[in-house]
Amino acid sequence: MTECEIVKAFSLAWSPLVLTMSDDRVYRQLDFLKMKVGLEPNYIAHKPVLLGLSLTRRLVPRHFVLETLKARGLVKKDINFYSVAVSTEKAFIKRFLDPYKESVPCLQMLMLQLVLANFLRQCCIDNHCLTC
Repeated sequence: MTECEIVKAFSLAWSPLVLTMSDDRVYRQLDFLKMKVGLEPNYIAHKPVLLGLSLTRRLVPRHFVLETLKARGLVKKDINFYSVAVSTEKAFIKRFLDPYKESVPCLQMLMLQLVLANFLRQCCIDNHCLTC
């Protein structure tokens, strides 16, 4: 993402929270959204709410669930990641986990493990933990 595109994203920011984020966090968010999710910088700039969502507790786990369901042909390949990312936890579970309990029984457990692993990794990075 170019500096111009980053400035545009911040100028469209929906919340002062986005403006208080560290450069490192912004770059991690942008890198994930571009490289893993496949979103275009212009799209991200017009949906700055994505920058305010937790990478470890929301974006990565939900992307994992979507990719797992797509690989099994259970959801459309072109599903809108933004709508998935901003949906409430209850709505996400109802739409993407509950209907697939039988066909992908371990999906909810894997998502919870991913959230926990990412959370612990982030705690170690933030607190300079040497035991992780």
